[in-house]
Amino acid sequence: NTAADHITVIDQAIEALPAHVRPGAERGPGVLVRSDSAGASHAFADHCRELGVEFSFGYFITQPVQKVVDQIPAQLWQAAINTDANVRDGAWVVDATDYVNISSWPTGTRLILRKERPHPGAQ
Repeated sequence: NTAADHITVIDQAIEALPAHVRPGAERGPGVLVRSDSAGASHAFADHCRELGVEFSFGYFITQPVQKVVDQIPAQLWQAAINTDANVRDGAWVVDATDYVNISSWPTGTRLILRKERPHPGAQ
C-alpha cells in the first residue's frame, strides 16, 4: 500500500480503458481518480497530474488543517449535498485552499473540507 503500488494500479486501470475514454482522448469523458487517505501522497498526486487525470483524495487531518477549521468564517461553510442531490443534514463543506499552505501539492490542487455532527453514539 505505497505510492508505487497506487501508481502501478492506476497505470493498469488506464491501460484497460478503451482508447476513446483514456486521458487525452479527443472528446473523452475525463477520468477522476478517487482514493481514501491511504492514497493521499505527493507521488501519487504528481503521477495523476502527469497522466492528465483529476484526483480526489481523502486526507488526514493535520495540525495545520485542524487549526484553520475554526478560523474559516461561518458564512463560507455551505450545506453538504448527498449523491441524491439532497442536503446532508448536519454536514457542511468549504474550499479551504486559501487557508492552508498546500504549495507542495501539484498546481491546481484544492483543499475541500467537510465537517459534520457526530453520528448518534459516536465517541
